[in-house]
Amino acid sequence: MTSLFVIATGDDQTVHHADWVEMQALRRAGGTVSMEQLVNAIKRPGFCTESRARDLAAEAFDELIDRSTVLQIAHHPSFARYPFQLTDNNAGLRVRAGKGASGGLLYLFLLAITRHSMDSRHRKQDGIDPTLVFERLCADVLLEFWSGRSLSSSFLRIGTGRYKDTKVTFKEEVDNLASALNEGSGWKPKARSPNAGDGGLDIAVWRTFRDHRRGAMVGFAQCKTGDNWRASLGKRPPRSFCGKYFADPLILDPLAVYMVPSRIHRKRWDDDMRDGNALLFDRCRIAECAKSIATDTLDDAKKWLDAIFSKADIIL
Repeated sequence: MTSLFVIATGDDQTVHHADWVEMQALRRAGGTVSMEQLVNAIKRPGFCTESRARDLAAEAFDELIDRSTVLQIAHHPSFARYPFQLTDNNAGLRVRAGKGASGGLLYLFLLAITRHSMDSRHRKQDGIDPTLVFERLCADVLLEFWSGRSLSSSFLRIGTGRYKDTKVTFKEEVDNLASALNEGSGWKPKARSPNAGDGGLDIAVWRTFRDHRRGAMVGFAQCKTGDNWRASLGKRPPRSFCGKYFADPLILDPLAVYMVPSRIHRKRWDDDMRDGNALLFDRCRIAECAKSIATDTLDDAKKWLDAIFSKADIIL
């Protein structure tokens, strides 16, 4: 999207309408948006009737209720909390006190990178590329979901998602991954490196056993921002990556994982799972599983948010 505050139509309009309500709540002096205000924003003469606008607004607030319900978990760290609350018998949305670094920073970052243009010409703010910050926080979330860092579990970020000071080549990364998994036999002879790319793999996460036998629980994740992430579902399965770059196939195919900052509506969830043949992490799942995010990642997320929100007169 090119604007944080555009009122969207078309595919995923329920999700987009719910996002619009959240962004408007951040923008308004009172920090509150009503269902009636959403109805008025949706109505367009000749395009949407009053009745249809009210149905769409009700669906959007049902989606907001779902988000709030999922993320109202007492043990959440402050950065992963839902920064809004429903009011007026679920016909209004209000910003919670203490939003930002002390409450809901992660959710606000995911919301903003969903709404803001991820075009390479526009996404960088204050020297920070939010797509790389997203990959870093996804790695922390995925590792937490895979039972956390230990002697038998860890992750590796691949290709363009690496830290800036990394000098490791793609071939060396594949060798390192094979070594960590204790299978795959390293780089496949005569394999062609994807140049500056990642071969369709952003994060590898695994849990092995102390017997050092093959057959680890492995996940291969792709982190997708922008509006067209569905076009990549199922296009680069983990088996394809292993066949192209590992000298030997893994005993068990890695589980495909897709991680997106957008919210996926319940009605589209099953089809997206089937299309990708993958485990999906959307905005709320990422926030739900975010128990421990690196401090520098949160700092960069806040710095990027401060930069774009300051242009819209939003203060974290």
